[in-house]
Amino acid sequence: MGRKKRRGRTRRTPGPPAGHRTISVRLLSLEIARGDDGLLGGWPEPVLLIAAYDLGGPVPAIVGRSAVELRPCERFPSVVVPATELLFRARCRAGDAGLAAILAIALERDSGRDVERLYADLPEPAAFRAWQIESAMPAPAPLDEIARATIDSTPARRVNVIHRGRDLRDSCSSDVVVGACVLGVALPPTSLDVRLPFVSVDRRNDWTAVLRLGGAAG
Repeated sequence: MGRKKRRGRTRRTPGPPAGHRTISVRLLSLEIARGDDGLLGGWPEPVLLIAAYDLGGPVPAIVGRSAVELRPCERFPSVVVPATELLFRARCRAGDAGLAAILAIALERDSGRDVERLYADLPEPAAFRAWQIESAMPAPAPLDEIARATIDSTPARRVNVIHRGRDLRDSCSSDVVVGACVLGVALPPTSLDVRLPFVSVDRRNDWTAVLRLGGAAG
């Protein structure tokens, strides 16, 4: 008796559930116009903390985060390219707004304790408030409020950050805060390249991260 031929089965790759949107965040490069390691006098050790928050629910909720350490090895100005572009891919509710918020904090790493502390707090968006640097009057607001005012803005808006009631620049003592940005993203993004400028108060560190945001409807 001949063997019966089995019908081939085509496996479908599951997509996001209906009513959801996918967002991917990639770091293409970090442009360093000026860099300084303080008293040590060596190369700066840039660390980027990047988080995405879903604004489609009743309260903002984290959907992805990443801590990226970069190693400059050329005189400035120069460009550092990460070993891996993709930071994370996440799923957001579409909701009525169909929005996500990106928070990016750039630090010059010394001991790394502040980097670890801030990264651990990224899942709590309520721990962070911010105001745009160009604002005439500092008025710290929740991240989702800032994001809704900066949808798809290029470059992303530079902000000062309040972390658990204290100015981030004052509360960090083991690592140096270079700057921070907040960006609102309409979902799904279609291969949007965004520049995130970070400039320290003393202007000795002047960095620009280039993110590529992508996504697909579900």
